[in-house]
Amino acid sequence: MKKILLYTTLFVTCFIAKVNAQSDQLQTNYLFNPLMYNPAYASVNDFMSANLMTRLQWLKSGMANNTYTGTIQSTFPGSDKMAAGLQIQADKYSIYSNFTIKLNYAYKLPLTDYMDLHMGLQGVFDNYNVNYNELTMSLPGESAPAETAFGANVNESRMNFGTGLYLVNQNRFYLSASIPRILNNNLNNSGDTISQQNFKRSYYLSGGMVFGADGNLPVRPSFMVRYDEQFKHNVSYDLNCTFLLSHVLWAGVGVRDLNTICLIGQLDVTDHVRGAFSYDMPLQTGTGSNTWGTFELGLSVNTAIFSNQTVQQRYF
Repeated sequence: MKKILLYTTLFVTCFIAKVNAQSDQLQTNYLFNPLMYNPAYASVNDFMSANLMTRLQWLKSGMANNTYTGTIQSTFPGSDKMAAGLQIQADKYSIYSNFTIKLNYAYKLPLTDYMDLHMGLQGVFDNYNVNYNELTMSLPGESAPAETAFGANVNESRMNFGTGLYLVNQNRFYLSASIPRILNNNLNNSGDTISQQNFKRSYYLSGGMVFGADGNLPVRPSFMVRYDEQFKHNVSYDLNCTFLLSHVLWAGVGVRDLNTICLIGQLDVTDHVRGAFSYDMPLQTGTGSNTWGTFELGLSVNTAIFSNQTVQQRYF
């Protein structure tokens, strides 16, 4: 009876991991911090930007998934063309936890007076953990840690690298393409047959435009398409549209894969301080539907740390 419960729990947990396990966590408010997906974004703005983002996914369900991300990026002193960035992310779902560090380098290539092409590279350190002790089951008069039934806990690290391109006219449009991880890493060397899984490439394509940038109500439609080699249904997309109210508050809605509605908000307190909020609610029954939904909270602080830098309003 004990083993039946243990294996049933593990099966459910592995299903959760299959649904959630992804090299880069989804972000509804992806325009708030594009560096998460594309290292080329590090050189887009000629100032230093520090960002914090929290994503609380599928709250009040057995499949809750929490992700915490911090990034910092800046152009170099004396140059508005070269930039560097740092990303740190911690992700937790069920018995699985991931920790990632990314180092970015980007270069801006001016194409015209109003349009630039940014090119980026990044090095990636990933640490993967599986803690079977969290699956400990208890029955009347007996208990057993899952680790003894399923093998030793897993703690594996891998190195990777990625690249991206970012074409932008700051007051009109942007187009982004990136591969955050180029190598197909796996955990098969752990010797644990249950946790063996591959971490394959993901491809991102996103873009957006601003209409009425000089008017009283600018409109910013945007999209993101993701192709992930790891999953059977490996294409997902976001379609969003936000409006700038009083040149302070971005507010709008979005849809993901025709099964999730997203509410999106971004508050430009000043050019130096920005806040972000989003809320996702699945439309279909089944996985993730018995939940309070998914929340994102973000904070960005922008400042000029070198004499050549200037903080300016930005649409992307």
